[in-house]
Amino acid sequence: MAVERETLRLWDPATAAFRDPLRGIDLLPQQPPVPPLVVLADGSEMVGPDRAALLVERGYEVRTVPGAGHVVHRDDFGGFLRALDGWI
Repeated sequence: MAVERETLRLWDPATAAFRDPLRGIDLLPQQPPVPPLVVLADGSEMVGPDRAALLVERGYEVRTVPGAGHVVHRDDFGGFLRALDGWI
């Protein structure tokens, strides 16, 4: 998590300004074209519980890696692999 905190400290938020006009617009596909798996960090700031539920409702499989941060495979590689169990 220290790497993530340092990365955020150095990050220029202006690089995400392109998202402002998209706020409030549902950009999730209504129906996935193939069986999809979404692996989330525990307490994901990108996909909260409401969005995760919407993904499930639309046919996505959503799995969360407890204790992992935003970069799941870096923060808990073993947990990431366990999230893939039975999928690949």
